Amino acid sequence: MLDIYQTLEFNAIRLKIASFTQSEKGKSRILNLKMYEETILKEVLEFLDELVILNLRYGNLPILNSKDLEQMMAFALKGGTLDVLELEAIAYDVLISLKLIKSLEKRGQEFPLIQKKIKEISLLDKIEQQIHHVIAPDLTIFDHASKTLANIRKQLKEKEAKLHSQMQKAMVNLSEYLGEALITIRNGHFVLPIKTIHKNKARGIIHDLSDSGATTFIEPDWAVELNNELYLLKKEESEEIKRLLNKLTLLVCEHSFDILKNNEIIALFDYTQAKALYALKNEAIVASLQKDKIIDLKKARHPLIDPLKVVGNDFYFDQENYIIVISGPNAGGKTVALKTLALMVLMNQCGLALPTSQQARLSYFNNIYADIGDQQSLFSNLSTFSSHIKNLSYIAENVTSKDLVILDEIGTGTSPLEGEAIAISYLNYLKEKKVFTFSSSHYDGLKNYALNEAGVINASVLFDEEKMMPTYVLKMNVPGRSYGLEVAMKFNLQEDIVLKAKDYLTKSGLEDSNQALTNLQKLINENETINKDLKKKTSELQLKEEKLATLEEKIKNEQQQLFLESEEIKKELIKKAKEDIDLIFQKSQDENLKLHEVIKVKKELDNLVKTPLKEEEIYDENINEGDYVLIANLNIEGRVKQKRTNKLVIVTAEGLTFQTSLEGVKKISPPKKKKEVEVISTPQIMDVKLELNIIGLYVDEAMPIVMKYLDNARLKRFKQVRIIHGFGKGALRKALHEYLKQCSFVESYRLGGEHEGGGGATIIIFK
Repeated sequence: MLDIYQTLEFNAIRLKIASFTQSEKGKSRILNLKMYEETILKEVLEFLDELVILNLRYGNLPILNSKDLEQMMAFALKGGTLDVLELEAIAYDVLISLKLIKSLEKRGQEFPLIQKKIKEISLLDKIEQQIHHVIAPDLTIFDHASKTLANIRKQLKEKEAKLHSQMQKAMVNLSEYLGEALITIRNGHFVLPIKTIHKNKARGIIHDLSDSGATTFIEPDWAVELNNELYLLKKEESEEIKRLLNKLTLLVCEHSFDILKNNEIIALFDYTQAKALYALKNEAIVASLQKDKIIDLKKARHPLIDPLKVVGNDFYFDQENYIIVISGPNAGGKTVALKTLALMVLMNQCGLALPTSQQARLSYFNNIYADIGDQQSLFSNLSTFSSHIKNLSYIAENVTSKDLVILDEIGTGTSPLEGEAIAISYLNYLKEKKVFTFSSSHYDGLKNYALNEAGVINASVLFDEEKMMPTYVLKMNVPGRSYGLEVAMKFNLQEDIVLKAKDYLTKSGLEDSNQALTNLQKLINENETINKDLKKKTSELQLKEEKLATLEEKIKNEQQQLFLESEEIKKELIKKAKEDIDLIFQKSQDENLKLHEVIKVKKELDNLVKTPLKEEEIYDENINEGDYVLIANLNIEGRVKQKRTNKLVIVTAEGLTFQTSLEGVKKISPPKKKKEVEVISTPQIMDVKLELNIIGLYVDEAMPIVMKYLDNARLKRFKQVRIIHGFGKGALRKALHEYLKQCSFVESYRLGGEHEGGGGATIIIFK
């Protein structure tokens, strides 16, 4: 039986995820990723879901170049001394642990599983401090690592300086005999490069010859003692460094359990973050694990197919329909559909998010059995059919109701009648065990079996007959035909052969069945086209309705604003008139002006304040082009631009154009010329804020509000706005971004920054 991971090319997915890892151990865990046990899968998926949200909202965790410490710690525990690189790796791991704690300590309520794991990290900062007290950033040993080392290095510097000075003097005295004017070191000793022909000019020990033999490297007699002293000091330095490293090794051994545990936790975060980053890149969603047997996938996409070409399909199994037989043409996508379903289940049980349009619902399967592709084995001397039967036998012997079975072209490789009989009998065996089974087949008998048997349903991949190309779209409850003769014609099989084949089908009665399936396929394709057109037109109509509703509200607001402004103007005029009359009353010396007359005038003015202004209306059935009219139900005024029978085209003072019938339209007098006392006011746009919160709304509720808000923001001449959509499963964010892609007035958009709401908000910049 083939390995399910190999059959489904799961290693290619492992490699893609591994590219996101930062630690050696995290990468190793990804490359060896396998299905989890049912008891822990739920927590693994929930932990992944938290990491997806965390990465989307706050960015990546601070995990960089964490080494696998297991082997070096085992070496240390056996008595070995760790070198500088190994101790530095341990210290760096401690720093990563501390950074993880610091970056996540304030996010406990948001991410309970992450916080729980963070609390398991041991604080080992003192170990890091002691290591870095000895080991410098450039991986050398600090002079101050110990008093002994500091004293040794001080003596070394003094001795080297003294020897260097004396060598310089010697080079001046022997300058005419030198091969080159450089102090040289050979075998750890300072030497003079003397020309070989003059080597007797310098008494001392010969340490080396140049490659050409022209230069002899001589340690002068007077330098031997100093060189020996330097040698001994360097040996002491080496011994002291070894002692310091051994001391640090003993220190880390004392805390080996905590060090290795922290290393595991870092690997876990890195491993899970890699899965989260892979999910974000592929717009994948963590599935919901169900207790009852079910497979419910919406627009599931094969993760190894080009995202620009892959077709998403729906898959649904439950306890009433647990066997699906998929049919259709060769190279039409049947095998891809089988593998996609199996991969979704495998990825879910490996603790991965799934590339679906909505959150998938999946139960746990103990095993995934698959018989896919040509299994011919020359080594075993098995034919294709024999290999298939061997696999089918193994599955039948071991399968239970808690397994998933994937079968590609079941019963193929032998005579059609025998193969069909085996296929039907085998599926019936799985049906009695209530095993979720997804099988492909060309057999007409199997299609009929699915039509007539409870718990078994047909499915097909749609085929474009005009282009003679597969669409890779999976359609449930509909059997498909193979299109063998049509494909043969496309690839230039001789016409007389194809015609005789058609004649044979007609005589056998299979042509009628194929024609029925062809007609059904055409109806399905036509229905799909109609549905797409209907959705497009519905969307366009909805958009127009929303724009009209926005326009109506805008007009109402403008009218309200104009009314309020006219009321203010009226009150100001009346107030001024009353003040004038009061002034007249106080200053009047006219004996003919009576007190009761003044009081009467003031009373009339008070009554005028309470009476709203009303436009004089003219009721006339004879409306012509150029007349001014009022659309009564909308309270809109304008001039008649065109008149056609009982239809009018009206233009408002603001330049808006309306088409309406004569009913409900009243003729009014032309607008009066503005007097000096009139105040010209520009209609105000409604109060629009710089941000819109749509959290908690469904997509179909939120998008009309977003469209209306963006129109108003543009009218306000805002340059930038923010829409708060939250995190959730990303449906609102995805719908908003799809809409913004189509908006010509949008210059750009992006997710919010750290202080702008992060991934829970979108910043929109207008042109």
